Amino acid sequence: MAKLKDIYDQELARKELHLKGFRDSYQAYKDFYQSIMDIIPEDMECEYSIDFSSFNVNLSGDKETLVKLVRILRRMDLKPDDRPLENDTHWSTYWRAEEYDDKKIYIYFCSTQCKRVVVGSEMIKRPIYEIQCDGGSMTDLADAATEA
Repeated sequence: MAKLKDIYDQELARKELHLKGFRDSYQAYKDFYQSIMDIIPEDMECEYSIDFSSFNVNLSGDKETLVKLVRILRRMDLKPDDRPLENDTHWSTYWRAEEYDDKKIYIYFCSTQCKRVVVGSEMIKRPIYEIQCDGGSMTDLADAATEA
């Protein structure tokens, strides 16, 4: 039979391996990530985070802010995986260096100029479901179990 200590030791070993991978990734790319932070102007007010597979940059702003960020990333020879969709309020994608597929930056941009507005409504017929149990409801079963 499994002991709590065995489960704990297995989970601890898994987390230590996870932490080692995180440290190795940080050591391998820290100069690159710092160069991104150094080149993005402070007035863009970005939030930064890092995980195993990417350096993450979150920001909001207007079209000018997005254009400025895209130009910075392109000057660093990074290419986006996706393009923004027309009339969307946000955009997120990975930017990668061609020679390093595993060296990537995740950008999340939220527009301060675009917003979702109601332009009309429509009626949609949808099925309505409810839960029905054979032999009574779950509360009936629970009540019967406590009475016994």
